[in-house]
Order: sequence, then C-alpha cells, then structure tokens
Amino acid sequence: METTHNPVITEKDMLDPVNYDGIVLTSIDVVKSPTAESPNRVTFSDLTVGSVEDDDALFIHNIREIKRGEGVGWDTTIDFEADELTLEEACAVIGSEKKALFVIHGFSSQASFHLADCRHAGHKFKKTNLIPVIWPSEGKCGLFDYRNDKKLSKGAGKALQSMKGPIQKLGSASIVCHSMGNRVFRNFSDPDIKFDNIFMVAADVDGDLFHEGYINGGMFGQNEEWRKHGSNIKGMLSNKDTGKIHVIYNPDDSRMFQSKFMNLGVRLGGAGVNLKPAWFGKTVHEDIKDSIVNVNAQEANMLYPEDPGKTDHNYHFHDNTIKYYEEHA
Repeated sequence: METTHNPVITEKDMLDPVNYDGIVLTSIDVVKSPTAESPNRVTFSDLTVGSVEDDDALFIHNIREIKRGEGVGWDTTIDFEADELTLEEACAVIGSEKKALFVIHGFSSQASFHLADCRHAGHKFKKTNLIPVIWPSEGKCGLFDYRNDKKLSKGAGKALQSMKGPIQKLGSASIVCHSMGNRVFRNFSDPDIKFDNIFMVAADVDGDLFHEGYINGGMFGQNEEWRKHGSNIKGMLSNKDTGKIHVIYNPDDSRMFQSKFMNLGVRLGGAGVNLKPAWFGKTVHEDIKDSIVNVNAQEANMLYPEDPGKTDHNYHFHDNTIKYYEEHA
C-alpha cells in the first residue's frame, strides 16, 4: 500500500548541504564573525556545548553550512554561518501575511537535523510561517546523553525567555513542541509570553503536568517553581476562549514507553491529559481543563501506516499532523 504520510527526512537527506534561508530562533551560543560583505555574520556549531545557566537567545537567518565533521548520515556534525537579525529585521523577514509557527525540536536532534527537517517539511506549510527553534541538544541516543539533554533543556528554556519581548512584537504566533522540546517549553513558560495556540506533540514531560495535585504541591504542598509550569503554559494563551493547548499523543509510542521507565512516571506524550474525575489529585486542574484538547495520533491518522506504525514517535511533521496545526494555529 502506498503511504500518504511520507517520511519528512531520511538519513540519506543528511548527506546534502544543510542550508536554511528562513528565520530561526536559537539559544545555541553564536560567535560574532563579521566580514566586509556580511557585518552581521555569526557562526555556530552542532558541537557547541549547552549550559544550564544559559540566559540569552537571538534570531538568525540565511544559515549556511561551512564545515562538516567526519560523521555521515545521522552522525553528521556541522558548523554554520548565519546573519544575526534585529527585531525589526526579524519582523520584516516573517512578514504579516502568514502566522508565525515556532517549532522546538526534541532530544537527540542537533541543529543540523532540525534545520534539514524543517527545510524538507517547509513546502507542506501553506498557511503558517515555520520558524525552527534550535537549542544545544547533544544529538546522540544514549542514556548518558538523554540525562544531559534533560539538564540542558532547562537552560535552553530560560534562554528563550530572554526573547519574550521580541516574540510578542512579532504579532500573532503559535508554537509546536516535539518530544523533549516540551521540556524546553515548560522551562520557557511565562504568562507574559503569548501564543494563539500551543501544540505539545509526543511530549516527554510528566503526565501529571496539568493535574491539580501536581500544581498544588502534591501530598506535602511544596511550592517548587516547576510545579507551576502547567499553569504558566495555560497563561501563555493569548485568548482564553479561543486558544487551546493541543496535547497530541500516541498511546503506543515506543519512546514514551522507554521514557516512562527512565523518569519513573507516565509521560504526557503517551497518555494525554486525564479530563475525568480521579483520585489523589490526578484530575486536570479546574482552571486549565477548558483549555486542553486531547488528540490521539492514532485516531487522527497522524502515524505512518507502515513500520514503525503504531509505535511511532516522530510524527510531528506527518501530513495530517501539519494539516492539524494549520487548521488550529
């Protein structure tokens, strides 16, 4: 059977030069490297190490590959050059004809992969202007790297908060977060930043994120900052009546199954949000429940019909998933 959900990017695609003309938001540290022809030139790399203390981000565009490491395919590491953009320039590049749609990548996705993935998927976005968000993931799939990416995601989220003023001045925007990109997003969450709609896809975050018990401090009533992320995310909706948090999940997601054991708890991307009354604070918070839309990726035909099929995790750029974004952004 011929599939209508063609893979967006393959290992073979990574053999091509990774260039991206559009606007990108990055928390990866850049090096100012001006030339006579390009006074706003900066350079950065897949190999740039992140920090849990990261505190800044910026807009760039005209990204060009300038050097490639010895690895091939998924193991490719790339050095880039780009032009830094002022807020005014970023607004001009985005334009006003299409709504901005930010997309944060997840674990094991270096900048080169996410940029290539977004470039390859770009033609599918008709109504929205795709804006990749890159952060310093280590880009490998081992247990040690997962733990490191999990730590770095906090710094990436805080760094993106430095752009909350500029993001608001861009006008109408929505945001897609895939996998661990949702952990970046929860640390980025701030009610002073507004999005029309929020798409949490295959979210590798606590399944209790929006629950009463989690937000109110659990059994002992703790007030840790991270317990308020669910409330903060709801507060980011620009219109409480029309804006929604779209939790797109796959109950058979193999990566969420692994993450459940890594994190000793159900993941949002594997279970969605419990909207029914439950014991022990496991019901969605009263102030948030009307803002949640659960979307089962299996029932919405967002998964590949072939292998890996029902266990798929990387369905964020499938045809029907993109269609869903564009219909609800």
